[in-house]
Amino acid sequence: GRFFNGADAGHQRFALARVPARWQARGMGYVLYGDRRSGSAIVEMALGEIGAPFEPRPVPLDDSAQLAAGYRRVNPMGRVPTLILPDGTV
Repeated sequence: GRFFNGADAGHQRFALARVPARWQARGMGYVLYGDRRSGSAIVEMALGEIGAPFEPRPVPLDDSAQLAAGYRRVNPMGRVPTLILPDGTV
């Protein structure tokens, strides 16, 4: 993964919904803001499991990037991870 090293994963497989074909056809995807220690690995694995295209955007917690004004426009609470859905919903 982009944020996650799967070598230390102990996850189980379970059935997840598939990404709607209309989103895939339009090239629409998810945007995942996260960092290695933010919990974004679970979201990244779930998106990979359903075959959802997504763009990872790093938010370095060591630099307190989640508190920066630019990130606060994405998530006003400054929480990480943040997932933006293809329709723009946070």
